[in-house]
Amino acid sequence: MWPFTSEEHVISYIHEAESYLLRLMVRHEAATDCSIVVYLPHRDLMEQIADIGIKRDKDRERLTEVSWSILNDAMHTNVPLYSPPFVISLAAIHMASSFENIDITTWLAKQQVDAEALVDIMQALLNYYRFYATVRCKCKPNTGSCRRISTPLAT
Repeated sequence: MWPFTSEEHVISYIHEAESYLLRLMVRHEAATDCSIVVYLPHRDLMEQIADIGIKRDKDRERLTEVSWSILNDAMHTNVPLYSPPFVISLAAIHMASSFENIDITTWLAKQQVDAEALVDIMQALLNYYRFYATVRCKCKPNTGSCRRISTPLAT
């Protein structure tokens, strides 16, 4: 933390910087007629989970729910900028199956995807979870006060 600066001031500075960067990006996009298109992996996720052929409805629903949540978290990283959507959804399904103890190894082995790409995506997500777990703030609504809490990464 910066000396003589409260945590609320630092958070305020970060919000101001983010707002400034967004304004610059919008101006640049308007001036250059350029835009970034990011394809979401959620449609691929639903097709892949249907393709797995999980017999128990409860397992399929839980795998879908956890995978969907992981995909939403992936949108907070730079993963969608360098990985195709179907690979991101495969990584989310793989992580969710590990968390939920659902065996999809034979199905995953049949997928023609670079294992290194899956590992890179999963590592980026784990880094995001570690970062989020250590810097997460617990704010009181409508007060602007925030205190840092440190929580260990759940294993």
